[in-house]
Amino acid sequence: SDYKRVEAALDGHDGVISALGASTPIRRDLTMVKGIDNIVSAMQRQKVNRFIYQFFLGVKEFRSELGFVLDKIVPLALNGSIKDHETKEQIIVSSDLLWTIVRCAMLTNGPVTGKYREGEHITSTAFMPMISRADVANFIIKQLTDSRYNYKKPRLMY
Repeated sequence: SDYKRVEAALDGHDGVISALGASTPIRRDLTMVKGIDNIVSAMQRQKVNRFIYQFFLGVKEFRSELGFVLDKIVPLALNGSIKDHETKEQIIVSSDLLWTIVRCAMLTNGPVTGKYREGEHITSTAFMPMISRADVANFIIKQLTDSRYNYKKPRLMY
């Protein structure tokens, strides 16, 4: 939430990878929204162009493609948090940065497998789609040199 520290942290860097998230998805945390706003503003000021943001799969846009639980049940419990995610996404998308927003399924502590599905409109029949943090990291690091998802919002799940 400290803009000056965020800006100072960007010195000498070419891009930012952010997995900034709240400690619990149940309560709103507007500090996270301010954090993304600070990151985007500092990146623009420092002319650091590449931004990759790890995001929640259950935002409203195209949520109906993900099955009944993510479309109808999850929003009942996480409505405020989802609104915060959508606000952060709008800040990123409306910037002039070279962004990729990686929408992840429920995160697990499993190992890296490299065997995950990716794409803007992939669907799942699982009750609750999942993916390991290690596989998310694997995918995100690839985005630093792969332009396939520039200005896109790929989903990531098993």
